Amino acid sequence: MKSFHKTSSLLDKPLNPNGRFCRHSFAAWSFLNTIICIFSVLLILSIFNQFHATSYAKSMTFLGYLLTLGVLVCFFYYSFIISIRRLHDQNLSGWWSLLLIVPILNFLFFLYLLYNKGDDGMNKYGFSRIIFGWEKILGNAYMIIAPFTILGFCLFLWVQRAYIIN
Repeated sequence: MKSFHKTSSLLDKPLNPNGRFCRHSFAAWSFLNTIICIFSVLLILSIFNQFHATSYAKSMTFLGYLLTLGVLVCFFYYSFIISIRRLHDQNLSGWWSLLLIVPILNFLFFLYLLYNKGDDGMNKYGFSRIIFGWEKILGNAYMIIAPFTILGFCLFLWVQRAYIIN
């Protein structure tokens, strides 16, 4: 049984909703997904910002918006996939991932997924997945960074609100 567990974990496709992600794997893949999204959007914006001085400005800007929308759709799709796998580790249905759509609750739900311990051993979604070394390192880093990022975002919104009111 142990050899099957190792083999199934090595053949595991991380961007497939079937299977499980422990806290570290969830954090690592969420961090990777976020970094790829941020750099892709920045690259698109920097490339298409060059076209503002030309006659093609409107069409190129529209293309830039479409590409950015495509990146964001991919980001949200993979965020749901990663969250579904994390919920499976806690022996919960992937439908709970729809809480990510609800404003304010999505921050709390993300923190729940990030820090709540999953099931040890086997549950109805299969065996627990082997954590790779890079996932553990990246996951630990993100588990430290994520709360400060969320807090910073909330403070930014609060300051913006105060600035708009005054």
